[in-house]
Amino acid sequence: MRPHAPTLVGLIVMSAIICTTPGALAKRSAPAKSRPTVASARMVFQSLYSKADSALEQKDLDTTLAFHDPDFVATVKGGTEIDMGEIRFRLSTWLDLARTVRSTTSVVSANVQGVSGTVMVKSDLTIIMLNPDTRAKSVFVNRVVSKDSWSHQADGWMLLRSQIISESTTNDGHKVYDVDSPFTPAPKADDNSDGLAPEPSMDTPSTGNGGD
Repeated sequence: MRPHAPTLVGLIVMSAIICTTPGALAKRSAPAKSRPTVASARMVFQSLYSKADSALEQKDLDTTLAFHDPDFVATVKGGTEIDMGEIRFRLSTWLDLARTVRSTTSVVSANVQGVSGTVMVKSDLTIIMLNPDTRAKSVFVNRVVSKDSWSHQADGWMLLRSQIISESTTNDGHKVYDVDSPFTPAPKADDNSDGLAPEPSMDTPSTGNGGD
């Protein structure tokens, strides 16, 4: 069935428009341009922690601590504060004993308000250490969960404070009691090492056979 005359004229006109304006339909069918990806707060902080991890594995202490503010303080359970000097000494001690270092820090959550950032992180540090006395190798593991406070300054983000939520430190599976000296043996239990029974107190009644 042939189209009616008005319909035929309309088709001819439409064909002319398409032929003379080839870009008309192309513009409509072109894919939408993708928007540039905006880095989330979690991604930004993860990149900083990853840089510090990489530096620590290379035993580069200055780069490891480059994102720490000079007045940085870590607060452990009980409220004890550890400043940058103590932290640098501790890490230096570990690295002096290290044969290999494996460090992984994972950002659990991150929140930014203005120039302040709060980040929850899990850190896992494994070091193959060499005992300076026996020359034997051991596996030193330090695991930390912390709440970190950051501030955006002129040089970028700087770490101001870490609140240690939990920490576990072992050497060859045994608890480390002095983290500044990983090979220090565990303290001995307070017992009667000479094997002798304690002397009776003056207030303790005698159990001997006393005569009446």
